[in-house]
Amino acid sequence: MIPMPRKTAAVVLFLLLIFAAVLLTGCASGPRSSSQGGQVANNVQNEALADRLYARLQEEHGMERDRASLRLAYELLDHYQGYAHMDHVSLIAARSARRAGSPDESLRLSGEFMAAWPDSPHLWDMMDLRAELLEADRDWPRAADALVRMHDAATLERDREKAARRLAGAAEHLDADALRALRAAHPGSGMSSYLGYLWIQRLVAEERGREAHDVVVAMRSGDPDDPWLGHAELLLDDPSYEVLPAHPTDELPGDVDALHVGVLVPLTGRYTVLGNAFFDGVQLARDQANREGWRHYILTVRDSEGDPVAAAMAMRAFAAEQRPIAVIGGLLSAPTVAAALTAESFGIPLISPTATNERIQDLGRNTFQTNVTSLFEARLLARLAVDVMLKKRVAIVHPDEPSGMRSAEVFAEEILALGGELVAIESFNTGLTDFRDPLQRVADSRPEVIFVPVGADMLRLLGPQLDFYRTGALILGPSTWNNPGLAEEVGTILERAVFPSDTALYPPEWSAAFDRAWSPEGLPAEASAIARQAYLAAMLTFHTLGDEGMNLRTDLSRALNDRLELRREAGINTETMGPALRMFSEGRIVPFPIDLFREGMARAAADTSSVSPPLDPEAVLDTPR
Repeated sequence: MIPMPRKTAAVVLFLLLIFAAVLLTGCASGPRSSSQGGQVANNVQNEALADRLYARLQEEHGMERDRASLRLAYELLDHYQGYAHMDHVSLIAARSARRAGSPDESLRLSGEFMAAWPDSPHLWDMMDLRAELLEADRDWPRAADALVRMHDAATLERDREKAARRLAGAAEHLDADALRALRAAHPGSGMSSYLGYLWIQRLVAEERGREAHDVVVAMRSGDPDDPWLGHAELLLDDPSYEVLPAHPTDELPGDVDALHVGVLVPLTGRYTVLGNAFFDGVQLARDQANREGWRHYILTVRDSEGDPVAAAMAMRAFAAEQRPIAVIGGLLSAPTVAAALTAESFGIPLISPTATNERIQDLGRNTFQTNVTSLFEARLLARLAVDVMLKKRVAIVHPDEPSGMRSAEVFAEEILALGGELVAIESFNTGLTDFRDPLQRVADSRPEVIFVPVGADMLRLLGPQLDFYRTGALILGPSTWNNPGLAEEVGTILERAVFPSDTALYPPEWSAAFDRAWSPEGLPAEASAIARQAYLAAMLTFHTLGDEGMNLRTDLSRALNDRLELRREAGINTETMGPALRMFSEGRIVPFPIDLFREGMARAAADTSSVSPPLDPEAVLDTPR
């Protein structure tokens, strides 16, 4: 082999080194890019896991399962550094630790919170908790420090006054030197002036008048308009002089957690299954609202026990502790009434989607029934009979009990107001099983429509006899007939009977979303129906809050009232009542074909001489679907 010249070898070696460097750079750049992509994916996955843990943490804490709450909180604190809601996680952990009987752990968490999140919006709540712990421990210097921080973190005048009053109590246990040190530790505090007054007060009490005079002189030269300077000067003249911050008002506008919604249901007792289904329905709506990005809502649930007294006490606890912008629940009528009366005294909107007492919404301006009442249904069906189906001869068969009589009265008034003819009104005792006499009298009046405001159980008895005596009249009934099980039992007997949907006041897509998310396995049909109503009411609440960015209870109450009135009016309007109506067809529940009726009405109004007659309502109802 001929040896390569030294210069040539050096050049070749240099080129080989460059080539190797390029290869190494390329190899390094590929994995780095892959690693970066993997890191992004991991970050997204970790964020999603943290969100799920955070949601579970809030629910466990809201149900006062504090050991589980602490485990979840520490999982987040230890393994998800940088998570957006970590300050709130720390606050929940501190509260759970205190409730679980670990005040030292709660105090440690509050100290770490101050160091990690000094500008957190949750600082006031954490300092409130820290001050309570230190006051209970009689550690007055540190308690006073926490109260100063609590005052400066407050956004509401009520909260600032609360901190000032508690500081006055803590200061009674501090000497003048401790107060001087406290004031020096917070030179920019909004409490600095008041701390100066407290310091002077203690100097006077310790007979250190010259020092007190010097502090007053310093205050005068620093800010002659200082509001506490005049009090300090009076104190020098009269050592018995004393002034305290004003008592806070009961509730100032905005004294509310605008992202916090309470849920009041029976979690124990005979209605446990229904209460938990109700809460699960609200949770589904909250999760949907949070996913759609309106706001990040928090739920707290309290146990009504199905008892009016427990429900009222739970509402008082909501007002004192969570300060929610609204409460959804009650489930049953009696606890809902007690909760509503208590909520009204605090100005808290109460949304009731399932209570059946129709006068609950009359308890106050902050109480709302989102379920369809029988009075709304009666007006809706009367409008359907006269304005849409063009029927004139109408009869009523109703039970002789209060709700049946009210529905019959409202339906009759609406029929007459619309120009219809009331040909018969028959009542019957709810203990009857043979309805021959009242039904025969109704049949003899030859009605085109019969309104029957009875529940599902009564319809099972009445249905076969009603079918026998009705002589071809159309049957109208309440939304309690919107039950698949009932349709299988009497739907073929009462073919074409029409009734409202119990979700008539809500957009159809909300019910569709609930059906996709809800798992009814192992639950009675009643529990799923209650969960649906709770979901829809919660969606209405979250939409109202999120769409308008509300922070005040008064604004929410006003907006809910407007929305419900608009929905009720739309449900009765002949142009928009279609989605609110259902009917039996071959043992199933199907939508009422209102568009076909509108088409016939429009043709008749447009051209009465048309060769093609308007659609016959009976023919439409006989059309196979």
